[in-house]
Amino acid sequence: MKDKELRKLIGSRAKQRRVELGLKQPYIAEKMGVATSTIVRYEAGTIDNTKKLVLEGLSEALHVSVEWLKGETEEYETDITDKRELFIQDVMSSIVNKLPYNMKPDEADFSKDLLLLMLKEYELFVDSFQFACKNFKDNAENAALARTMGFESNKEYNEIMFLREITHTVNMFNDMGISFVCLREDGCLELPATVKTACRTAARKVPELEGFHFHTLRHTYTTNLLSNGAQPKDVQKLLGHSDASTTMNVYAHATREAKRESAKLLDKVVGMN
Repeated sequence: MKDKELRKLIGSRAKQRRVELGLKQPYIAEKMGVATSTIVRYEAGTIDNTKKLVLEGLSEALHVSVEWLKGETEEYETDITDKRELFIQDVMSSIVNKLPYNMKPDEADFSKDLLLLMLKEYELFVDSFQFACKNFKDNAENAALARTMGFESNKEYNEIMFLREITHTVNMFNDMGISFVCLREDGCLELPATVKTACRTAARKVPELEGFHFHTLRHTYTTNLLSNGAQPKDVQKLLGHSDASTTMNVYAHATREAKRESAKLLDKVVGMN
């Protein structure tokens, strides 16, 4: 095949795949780091699109093989048939390619933990949505149950139960809402490194806070819970410990303090008699 014919074929196939996915030329241009006019000419075959870097760029942006673009095979070698799937793949690839983040280790760890939390919450939503679709989307098997429960029709039952399942999941997300202790005045999240710096500054300037660090607040929080009658099992869940024994071992001083306070109270009672 002559170069001109190959350029035309590659351009034609690239356009075919782009249109099939419902993508615009500017999106492909952004993915490849070129101007939109360049994509127009690639598709028209008026400039050289046979170079290795160009083919690999088109292949990655359109999620097809280089061989398919060149007409050497009729197989895309990809399962992506929808532009939303492609967008998801592109976003996830972009996130993964940024790992490890160009941050300090503790900042990078925090970013990864937050990403995992968000993905797990989304996974819960997907499971709930799939359950709702499977059981309440045009499901004729619920007709008898719908009549028994007093619904006017099976369709009404399915619609209400579908919305109930989805609403339940959304409400659960609201209950699980990601909330943070350290926020700026504008509501934005304060980075761990900034909090650490503030703690070190406080420990240096305030004599009573010598040796203070942010984790000290966690100790104080737990001490107050245990000293005021909170159950170790509940405190364990709040702290994220694997078992209650860890909680009690690490924060045993809290229970000792409670005993000392009880002894002082007893002394007062005895002294009054």
